[in-house]
Amino acid sequence: MQNHRVVVETLFLSKMKSLKNLISRLNYPLCNILSGVDSYKLSGIDAISFLDRISTNKIENNLKNKSSKTILTNNKGSIIDILNYKVLDEKNILFTLESNNSKTIEYLKSLIILEDVEIIKNRILSKVSIYSKDKLSDDLNFSSYDFFYQEVLESLYMYEIYVEKKLHESMLSKFQIIDINKKQLIDIHNNKFEFDPKLEKINPLETGLDDYVSFNKGCYVGQEVIARLHNYQKVSRSITKFYSNHKLSINTILKTKNNISAKIISIVKEDKSYIGLCLVKKKDIDSVSEDYILI
Repeated sequence: MQNHRVVVETLFLSKMKSLKNLISRLNYPLCNILSGVDSYKLSGIDAISFLDRISTNKIENNLKNKSSKTILTNNKGSIIDILNYKVLDEKNILFTLESNNSKTIEYLKSLIILEDVEIIKNRILSKVSIYSKDKLSDDLNFSSYDFFYQEVLESLYMYEIYVEKKLHESMLSKFQIIDINKKQLIDIHNNKFEFDPKLEKINPLETGLDDYVSFNKGCYVGQEVIARLHNYQKVSRSITKFYSNHKLSINTILKTKNNISAKIISIVKEDKSYIGLCLVKKKDIDSVSEDYILI
């Protein structure tokens, strides 16, 4: 049994090395396109104060026409959804949902109490994700599109753009198009994940989304829990990568080969195996000798 485990772990390490080599050898810059993303407008005198009241980030009018993200949490501090937003003016905010789930819109509507604000269905957009080893030229003018983010990953620049289909077609010739599997492999390698509505009981601090949480603003749903986790350093889990020969599901809690409890938050099939991200208690991280754990 012990010899079998050694063989499995040896194959596992070999697979991880091959994956890293695959990602490094890809012909950058790369581009993945997700079509059919619904966009919405928060419109009304109280649009800014409403979004500020119900989500984690500080929503300010002085950040007009700059894109950012903010997180909806429940009263236990768990993520409900992630919003990509841009303040257009004092009365209008453009936004999309990372889950693209219409149930979140119904939830948002239920939070409108006395505010002068309404949620209006807007255009259908495409999400364009670009990965480059070098910083791309400002001449591409990404900031002119509906939403635009830039993030520096491990040895990569990542750009996330939301545009109408007719606009993104003009930029495609500059990049090699990759499928969703390769995009997910790059994201997993960089500890990034897309929020899935099946995910439950995960909070922004343990999933590396601290940049979209303001600790200097007033109360929002879940604020007390998140503030306590932050102020008293009570965040108990962190993200790590996993490898498995078994088909797994998002939000499942499993035991690893080292008897560590792991909650699956993203997964992709690679060849005949499965690779992804999971949440593991920080006290168990020290017992993990590699970048990945075996499930």
